[in-house]
Amino acid sequence: MNINIFIRNVQLYKLGIGELNGRDKKIYNFLVDNLTGLCVYTSDKKPNYLYFGKTIDTIVLSYDSKNQILYIDYDKIWSFFNDNLSMGYVDLESLMRWWVGGGLNLKPKHINELFHYNNMSVGGGLNLKPKHIDYGRNTL
Repeated sequence: MNINIFIRNVQLYKLGIGELNGRDKKIYNFLVDNLTGLCVYTSDKKPNYLYFGKTIDTIVLSYDSKNQILYIDYDKIWSFFNDNLSMGYVDLESLMRWWVGGGLNLKPKHINELFHYNNMSVGGGLNLKPKHIDYGRNTL
């Protein structure tokens, strides 16, 4: 996947002067459906982390701002791209850098998958508190 061509096609599509092919449309729709309108949560126990999810029970991204590492939920995000679209790490990394850079204003140095996130004691163990809510869509 050429991320620059994908980005250009998405920009043209959003302006109403272009179309997305089947694969690109599937990728874009998945990103919009799953990675927009995310609530941002923080925790006093891990103050350098930001947690992103539709609700506290559906955290899909975790960002370690100290080490600039973005963790992507394997079951909800990573496996969709890997299993359904045969995207490898390099393509997924480029795609996620673009998406979280424009939509969440994050600049990760590293991107890793996060396994079994919801099995961790997120709510009680970390005592997450909403910081703000991002209602917008990626504006790139």
